[in-house]
Amino acid sequence: MNRHVLSVFIVLIFLASCTAFKHSAVPEKLTNQATIINFDEIRFFGDAEPRNARQVVKKKIDQSIASRPNKWARNKVINVNFLIITGGGPDGAFGAGLLNGMTDGRRRLDFEVITGVSTGALIAPFAFLGPKYDYALKTIYTETSTKDIVRDRGLIAGFNSDALGDTEPLQKLIASYITKEFLSEIAHEYKLGRRLFVGTTNLDAQRPVIWNMGAIATYGNEEAVKLFRKVLLASAAIPAAFPPVKFNVTANGEHYEELHVDGGTTNNAFFLPSRVGLKSYLRQLGLRVKPTMYVLRNSRSDPSWEPVEQKTMDIANRSISTLVKRSTTGDLYRLYVFTNNNHVGFRIIDVPKTFKLKPKEPFDPDYMTKLYSVGYEIGRKRIRWKTKPPGL
Repeated sequence: MNRHVLSVFIVLIFLASCTAFKHSAVPEKLTNQATIINFDEIRFFGDAEPRNARQVVKKKIDQSIASRPNKWARNKVINVNFLIITGGGPDGAFGAGLLNGMTDGRRRLDFEVITGVSTGALIAPFAFLGPKYDYALKTIYTETSTKDIVRDRGLIAGFNSDALGDTEPLQKLIASYITKEFLSEIAHEYKLGRRLFVGTTNLDAQRPVIWNMGAIATYGNEEAVKLFRKVLLASAAIPAAFPPVKFNVTANGEHYEELHVDGGTTNNAFFLPSRVGLKSYLRQLGLRVKPTMYVLRNSRSDPSWEPVEQKTMDIANRSISTLVKRSTTGDLYRLYVFTNNNHVGFRIIDVPKTFKLKPKEPFDPDYMTKLYSVGYEIGRKRIRWKTKPPGL
């Protein structure tokens, strides 16, 4: 970096530090009380046991027994599957391809609970509704490019705003699929006892937030549609690159705002908070449930060697990608501990180390199409699920 460019960069950093976009943040002491205006019981913090955890699990079980008595009979072993979809940006093409390959290979599983973060959050609603929406996954992950996701604001404008990019294109893409009719389908599955959760990060509180997307869908109005879209957008809001998403909340009778960003900032893969004793809950309900957790990791687990140029941005990008990879592995360890503590089977699949193609842009359609094909072929054939996270 030459002296002139360095000087410009320092000036931009200075301008950014002087340009503050304040919002009426929830006071720290009221953080746990904040609720979305006009919505109730639709989210909880992912790092603590919800105050009504037992009632939440019981409601899910009661709905399942009432709507599917043959599957949820108390006199038989009940096999259920959970699907955890991680973040990974354009590498979400792997997960999209895998699910569609499972459909065409007649290996698609029924998932009782699905969770998603970031690009996994964008996949999750379509995966939740099953093969009917395989076309949407293929279209999103093979026919979109960077310009369909984010619009560059320019360096100076970016440093003087809340992000380098404008996500209006992504908002339009989400809106084209997430309609009132789509939400009615999500709500129907929720009433059958199935659950769809999406993770975001409350930036003010530095805490993960888990959103019950089926509960949101049951409201059935336009306000619910907008909130559903906002949660998906927030979960995929890469900090600094994409603007944070603002949620209007109330606490102690006052109105405030929360800023939310990419769920992967706190948890790149999640299920229930570790303090939730799923095994004991099910035992108390008198059910013999045999659950299995399937983790779809939209990235490679192994280290990928790549020479790094001694340039600031190259070093920063490589360091951040390394950090995300390692933190994702940590999230998988936590999931593994949860499954062991609650007698839940553990299965995981990730991008194979043989896939070494590099994208030419942040969301490169050629790269995503090839990765989609890799995932598709793995899904269509017999998947060799690993039974432990990497390194164990």
